Amino acid sequence: MSFYVNQVTIVYMRKLIDKIRVNRDQREKLIKIVRAKKSEQREVLRARIILLLWEGNDENEVAEKLSVTAKTVRKWRDRFHAKGIKGLKIALAQGRQRPLLPYKGVKL
Repeated sequence: MSFYVNQVTIVYMRKLIDKIRVNRDQREKLIKIVRAKKSEQREVLRARIILLLWEGNDENEVAEKLSVTAKTVRKWRDRFHAKGIKGLKIALAQGRQRPLLPYKGVKL
């Protein structure tokens, strides 16, 4: 069985992947993050990415509007698909962690 994929099929599949489903509660939380004065700017950017994708923009349009790369848009879209809003929060650092040094008391 062979499967033929042409350029049109790839574009269509990419558009299906770009579409994102956001329920009412998630949308309200994303808007709250964007509007809050105390939100971290990186979380605001991630929330804006998801909201723009939900509005029907493709990843390249979102990347251009927000001055980020399409790779960044794909990363946060995929994280949102996998983990929801919790996936947009700051992730733990990747890689080797620095060892904790023994505590030395402060001398006055």
